[in-house]
Amino acid sequence: MQPGHNEQRGHDYLRHDTITLFAALEIATGKVTGLCKDRHRHQEFLGFLKHEAYSQPSSSAL
Repeated sequence: MQPGHNEQRGHDYLRHDTITLFAALEIATGKVTGLCKDRHRHQEFLGFLKHEAYSQPSSSAL
């Protein structure tokens, strides 16, 4: 690596022993909910949002 160049990840980069934590805080009650996933993609984030939407009562908005 030369001075002035940022280190880059190769195509074979793996996230060894790392997880992604998605968390939500309900301000009114102080309740924190979370979900851990092995990957960090938009599919996992959308899954977390769906999980939160289904866990909320139908009268409250997300």
